[in-house]
Order: sequence, then C-alpha cells, then structure tokens
Amino acid sequence: MVILMNTSNRISNVRVFVNFLILAVSFSFAGCRNKGNPYPEKSRLWIVPAEDISLEYQLVSQEGQTLEVRLKNLSDKECAYSEQFSIEYEYKGEWYTVPPQLTFMGSGKSLWQNGEDVHTFDTTEMYGKLPSGHYRFAQAVNLFTYEDVEVTERKTYRVAVEFSL
Repeated sequence: MVILMNTSNRISNVRVFVNFLILAVSFSFAGCRNKGNPYPEKSRLWIVPAEDISLEYQLVSQEGQTLEVRLKNLSDKECAYSEQFSIEYEYKGEWYTVPPQLTFMGSGKSLWQNGEDVHTFDTTEMYGKLPSGHYRFAQAVNLFTYEDVEVTERKTYRVAVEFSL
C-alpha cells in the first residue's frame, strides 16, 4: 500500500508556522526594548556638587511630587537663580531627561552672602504624574563677582537634589 501525501500542504503549513514564530519573536523583543525606562533621551546636564561652589542645596521635605528645596549661599559672591527647573530619571546608573509637558519661565531671585531661600515646587504642574523611580531635581545657579557695582565675572552652574517616588 502506497500513501501519497500532498507535499504542497505540508510546505504551506511550515511557512505559516515559521511566519507565526517570526511575528511572535518580534513582538516579544519590541515589548522588551525599553522596559523599565520610560525616557529614551540621555541627560546632557553637567551637575556640580553644590558644596564645590560654596552653596548648600538640600531637599528639605517631600510630599509625593511636591518638593521643598533650600538654597543657601555660603560664598562671597552674589547668587542668582530662577524658579525654572528640570527633572531627570535614573536608570541603571545613568540619568535620562524627563520631558516637560509645558514650559515655564520663572522669576529671578538673588541671594547675597549667607542668604538662604526655601522654595516649594509642585512637579506635577510641568511634568504630570511621574512613574515610581529615582529622580533628580536640577536648577541653574549663577554666581557673580563684582568690582564696585559692575559685574566682572558670571559663572553658571547646575545643582541638583535627588528624590524617589
């Protein structure tokens, strides 16, 4: 007895199976591509430790995404900063930029020698609800050197405090 099999059906079934397998594998890789890190852009900020430029920059308190931050000028220079800030997300030891949902231009403030300011920032206003993780809150700070009443030198630094959600 001879059994004749239709080889074209068998090849067709193998092709369907292989195509299904390729599709399943590609979907699984697409889902894992950025798992754990919702922010693809690496940070380009250069953060200076505040104590290196005679400043204290501390997280005083945190309630959810509302941060209370203190800036104290321990230098012999005038310090100026604005309410504008940025947030970055830490993933596997590297920092990534959290894109703001809207932009905000804050007013400028000055701190003379030994001056201190505590300010409260609600990060949900610019960034919405952030996923749980480790973050840093960064601000630009300018230090001025005067000769009489004229500014002879201005240096801009970025300082940051870290927080977790």
